[in-house]
Amino acid sequence: MSTKKLLTTKEACQLLGVKPATLYTYVSRGLIRGVEGEDRRQRRYLAEDVSRVRARAEARRGHQAVAVGALRFGDPVLDTELCEAGPERLTYRGRDVVALVEAGSPFEAVAELLWDAPALGAPWPWP
Repeated sequence: MSTKKLLTTKEACQLLGVKPATLYTYVSRGLIRGVEGEDRRQRRYLAEDVSRVRARAEARRGHQAVAVGALRFGDPVLDTELCEAGPERLTYRGRDVVALVEAGSPFEAVAELLWDAPALGAPWPWP
């Protein structure tokens, strides 16, 4: 490890844009390796680990705007044939969930419906 570039607490925090407490959390979780400095009270941190954590954080930041836009309350997040939640009813693959419950549809049958899998035995009598 002695040939690897080491950063001070201040340098690592500046690169990551975090406070020392957050840096220590990364170390305790094993995301960044720390080594004792010349003075036992001063730790140094592997620059490659700091760079990796920073790159990971930057990658997540790019997705934040997309996620915020997609998760606005009331807007559909994804068009799907799996289910539809309307103001009056919920359907799984076009079948009313209340009707499935009232008909006593077995759990396994509804799971097959959700998975879009063929019935294992005889076809289920769908309501």
